[in-house]
Amino acid sequence: MTDIFQEVEEDVRREKLEQIWRQYGAYIIGAAAALVLFTAALMAWRTYESRQQAERARAFIEAATLSENNPAEGVKAFQTLAAKSGSYALLARFREAEALLKQGERTKAAALYDDIAADSGAQSRLRELATLKSAYLTADETSLADLRARLAPLTRADGAWRHLARELQAFAALKEGEKDSAIADFRKLADDPTAPDGVRSRAETMLGVLGAAPAAQAEPASPPSPQP
Repeated sequence: MTDIFQEVEEDVRREKLEQIWRQYGAYIIGAAAALVLFTAALMAWRTYESRQQAERARAFIEAATLSENNPAEGVKAFQTLAAKSGSYALLARFREAEALLKQGERTKAAALYDDIAADSGAQSRLRELATLKSAYLTADETSLADLRARLAPLTRADGAWRHLARELQAFAALKEGEKDSAIADFRKLADDPTAPDGVRSRAETMLGVLGAAPAAQAEPASPPSPQP
């Protein structure tokens, strides 16, 4: 009897499966085919992307080499790369600005850096770097107040370019005749253990030129505590 019941249950289960297949088989086959096509398309796209990245990397290196000997042609090559998508497009814009500088085109280079800084699709750290580079190029024509306002976001405690931004502010203050402000900025940089060695070294040199000393030496020693 048990075997009969099992056979009946299997027949019922088989009939249900056949009924489901008749009703939904076309959809199941379509979904499976779509999955296969999607996987194949994804693999093809990844292969295409890898090939495209390799081609752009090669084009970037060629443009960089060309720019060393012929900045004008380098600008054109980098412009071609910058018009495409991908990570090399942004790098090409930076190198285009450098090639413009080699031709003495400071205004155009600064404008290009400003465009990068305003690009919401670019990584924030690279946008800040573009802001800093533009600030360097336009510092002579910018008032100290405007320069400080422009660099303020870069000088925050966790800013990637804070030390270079503060150094630029110090030199700009010195140019404007604000010696005390410049000394204060250079002193902070000289005594900042997180500052790059080059920045600290330049700050120490400037303090020596200005007849000042790092904060650690400038602060008077505390009087010894009275002994009981």
